Amino acid sequence: MENSPGNFLLNGFNWQIQQLLDLFPTGVVIVDRYYKIRYLNKPYAEFLGVDRDSVLGENIEKMIPSTEVKSVFESGIAQLGFKHTFQDGREVISNRLPIFHNGRVVGVMGEVVLKSKSELDKMSTAFGLLKEKVIQSERQIDKYIRTAQYSSMTLSPRMTRSSLQKNVPSRRQVFFRPS
Repeated sequence: MENSPGNFLLNGFNWQIQQLLDLFPTGVVIVDRYYKIRYLNKPYAEFLGVDRDSVLGENIEKMIPSTEVKSVFESGIAQLGFKHTFQDGREVISNRLPIFHNGRVVGVMGEVVLKSKSELDKMSTAFGLLKEKVIQSERQIDKYIRTAQYSSMTLSPRMTRSSLQKNVPSRRQVFFRPS
């Protein structure tokens, strides 16, 4: 019974890994195939407002009724970047990863990546600003390319305005030349 898949997480989970997971700024929970909590790191315990030692061995579905770990156990497929809503209305972005042993799913590691909508809003705003900078940079590069091409084409006295426009490639032609 000691090396059975159900006990793998309990017996094989050493203290060095626990200490490493406690350093994660994100919340981490590890559940065995019986949906029992085998590990809960400090940030997640604080986020949930529980004493982590008191919840070890508890059924995750009792503690977090809206959990989706069952679907990961059944499919064996990770769920990344999913929105999860707790009973108290708090929303988080989470990952759920299957843990395999001898080809079978023996556990699931859940991770809270973003703890609040405000964190998501901040990231979304930063992404929007970054996207705008990229667009501005593309416009600037396009301007420099057209200026450089125009400068090199004006060396020929036979060039007319219409021939200049015909010979100036679009940004798509410059950056995405077929191989």
